[in-house]
Amino acid sequence: MVEQTIPHTFIKRDLFGCIDIIAITQEGILGIQATGGVGHHAHRRAKIAAEPRMRLWLDAGGRLALWSWNKQGARGKQKRWTLREDQLTAALLTEWQKTTSSNARTNDE
Repeated sequence: MVEQTIPHTFIKRDLFGCIDIIAITQEGILGIQATGGVGHHAHRRAKIAAEPRMRLWLDAGGRLALWSWNKQGARGKQKRWTLREDQLTAALLTEWQKTTSSNARTNDE
């Protein structure tokens, strides 16, 4: 965990503004933005798209993933935590940034 809690507050600060967890894998270093609930996935996606240091992270050879955890299951059955994972690339980050900026322009009009 690289997320930092600021003392005497409820404020949490992510590494480079977006990374909660760092993992070292055979493929290299992986930065993970983790969240709970389906509704938070889009918000974290916008957060990553807006953070310029994420482009530097990817250009330096780091990998980046967005993990969203949610309980799912049939009505009346036991619910299980399931993972939604997006592996981010520089191309996908560019696409997200375009989507985020066009949504912002639409909301401003």
